[in-house]
Amino acid sequence: MKTERLIIRELKIEDALDMYEYTSKPEVSKFLTWEPHLNVEQDREFINKVLSNKDKESYYFGIVLAADLQKLIGCIHIYDVNERHKRCEISYILNPDYSGKGYATEAVAAVIKWIFMTLGLRRVQALCIEGNVKSECLMKRCGMQYEGLLKNYAVLKDGKSYSMKIYSICRGGTDQL
Repeated sequence: MKTERLIIRELKIEDALDMYEYTSKPEVSKFLTWEPHLNVEQDREFINKVLSNKDKESYYFGIVLAADLQKLIGCIHIYDVNERHKRCEISYILNPDYSGKGYATEAVAAVIKWIFMTLGLRRVQALCIEGNVKSECLMKRCGMQYEGLLKNYAVLKDGKSYSMKIYSICRGGTDQL
């Protein structure tokens, strides 16, 4: 996929060092289930796992700057793809050195469009931990609408339960692109 400033493509093993640039930062995993990565080998292992587990229920894309065809600045994960019910869930991560420039919004919006047009799904949903304002704002900018609060939905790395906000966008319903 291409946007005005980005290329959204499969991950490559060569992306490991760029990925480590952000997976090693504590602020990136603050609202996630994993600790900051300690070495680039963790990212190589992750990419190898993604590349070896290709199926129709999960897609993992790298977000690359079009101006620098090699620079990975983030990822988008499409998962829980349910063809029968025409729905999926997405998550995303962006190197904080590139935040505030609209890259995440541009990438997520493009992937949502791809999901509707290519996969033929009708619903895309995303979750964020209550308090993750940046993620919540991104979902809103991409046209997603707040549906509710899932109480005690996720256990993070600190072992505590957290409530999650759920957002979605639908095609062919009231939330059209």
